[in-house]
Amino acid sequence: PSTSGSPSTSGSPSNVPSVTNVPSVMPSKCPATNAVFDSTYGVPRCETESNACDTGCLLNGRGEMKDGVELNLSHTEVLVAFYGSITITVQLILDGCVDGNRGDYYEDESLERIVVKSNNLQQLRAGELATIVATVYAYDVYDDTADFFYAVDASNPTWVYIGSARPTESGQLTDIEMTYTIPTGSDIQAVRVQYTYRMMTTDPCIHGINGDYNDRDDVVFKVLT
Repeated sequence: PSTSGSPSTSGSPSNVPSVTNVPSVMPSKCPATNAVFDSTYGVPRCETESNACDTGCLLNGRGEMKDGVELNLSHTEVLVAFYGSITITVQLILDGCVDGNRGDYYEDESLERIVVKSNNLQQLRAGELATIVATVYAYDVYDDTADFFYAVDASNPTWVYIGSARPTESGQLTDIEMTYTIPTGSDIQAVRVQYTYRMMTTDPCIHGINGDYNDRDDVVFKVLT
């Protein structure tokens, strides 16, 4: 990857950008979407049952990378309370992982879109198969990896690793897919995709030595139980 931008600092929250900080090369026409950005969860959300949940352009960009500042930046927004010498830090949003800031938009790694779709074309339902489609800008087919996770309860997420896959094309937008069985236990669930450079991992919030190129995003959606 290119070396543009300043490395992010692991464990330090990124600042939330203004709505004018959008990728300068964002597609002129976004795909149809049934997701909206939810300020409570801090991620795109599909509020009603459907056969698919599509983030459209809500995830374009990555961190504060050159020409591609993500509109809805992944960040950890914290509430800090002081009680004598005790500091209590509370994570307020679902996607609490800091994205990397290095690189140039549409040259280096970015996760652009997540679609969760039913395999039988019916409404997403617990116990049934679904496919997660991650649209990424792939820097390299050998070094880039998409890691997939789900959380049964989006309000209290425990991330379960599904699997990892690599892109099949370099230097362009491409789709990476992963199929899983929608779990039972809650009707408001979530999926996370983590797109990394030289890191295939089961850790849903990895930073590491090459973390300045990482991008991870979540989507919350409703399922039939």
